[in-house]
Amino acid sequence: TLAIQKFEANDKKQHTINCLYNLADAYFQQNNIELAKNSYNKAFFLSQTEESPTMPGRFYLFESSINLLSNDFEDAINNLEKAIKEFEISGNQPLLVTSYTRLSDANFNWYKATKNNTLLKRALTYSEEALDLAKQSDLLDQVNFISKLLLNISIASNDLSRIKRYSELLIETTDSIYNKDKAKAVLAVQTQYETKKKELEISLLNQENKLQEVELNQSITAQKRQEKYTFIVDYLRGNLSNL
Repeated sequence: TLAIQKFEANDKKQHTINCLYNLADAYFQQNNIELAKNSYNKAFFLSQTEESPTMPGRFYLFESSINLLSNDFEDAINNLEKAIKEFEISGNQPLLVTSYTRLSDANFNWYKATKNNTLLKRALTYSEEALDLAKQSDLLDQVNFISKLLLNISIASNDLSRIKRYSELLIETTDSIYNKDKAKAVLAVQTQYETKKKELEISLLNQENKLQEVELNQSITAQKRQEKYTFIVDYLRGNLSNL
């Protein structure tokens, strides 16, 4: 929300649109449909006055999310297939991966409701396509998510070779994400330490400068007192010699 306000203040419409779409997705994850629709409608309105190559695809993604809330798998799949075509045209690889992943997930959930093996095969095909695209773009989090989806599909298919393959991939990517997050945490702590260290050094330097200033003032004051004392003594000596 703060990012949206910042982009709006700087008149960066495309960034605002992207943030609103992401916010709508986040609200959907929380099952907050009204706020999701509100964010999406704002993004859609802004898209009318800004050339947004991903806008049509995002529209179909949004519609598919609404379809899935009511278990309308057929319409959701139709909208996701349209989204894929749009993102292939716009060349947005991350959203293309997302669309293939959701298409696989929709087919898999429909299979679980109907036990139609054709849907299970489609789920496998789409998820493997999503995995290839995610690997090409080095989308580690999405590779991890897709490998988990593929593992569940493989278990449902009783495909032992794929179960082994995707179990290993899931473990590998989970470890990579953990190490990546750990490295970020270490870097954050190190950055914080360096910042605190620099602040402390500046504080000590300021204190040292103040101490030197006090010592200098004291030295000047002592010198003035000595000069005054010498003047008085010399004055008194001069007066006494004249008596």
